[in-house]
Amino acid sequence: MGKAMKYAGIKDKVKMVSMPLSRNTISVRLENLADNQDLGETAKKQRVAFKWLLEQMWQSANKENPVELSEIQIKEKSLTGNMDLKEMLDRKIKWNTKDVSTSRISYEFDGEYVDLEAQRIRVFHVTFAPVSNTYFLQ
Repeated sequence: MGKAMKYAGIKDKVKMVSMPLSRNTISVRLENLADNQDLGETAKKQRVAFKWLLEQMWQSANKENPVELSEIQIKEKSLTGNMDLKEMLDRKIKWNTKDVSTSRISYEFDGEYVDLEAQRIRVFHVTFAPVSNTYFLQ
């Protein structure tokens, strides 16, 4: 799994922590530990081939008895993992200030790749849906 993680973009300053939540559901925390102050221009945005990595995790976990995967449902959560990202952004206080920030972080996720700016953490809940088993009670 180590080579697949490096190939997907989990290397150098990019780290991943996964934790089981329930059957076929995990929480994944992606972190880019690069620092603009220390690394300057080399602390650029990092891209992770997230969906491909999840497929590799599924295959690795089911190596002994392969199970075909129907779909992978990915929902981005708040940093604490207890609220959908959209709900968190809707509740977030929007301060009226005269300062204009030129650096905006992106909350986009295209379903395939996750972009991580320097010092960025993103949390996802992932549900693996295997192809339904037609052998039940036969």
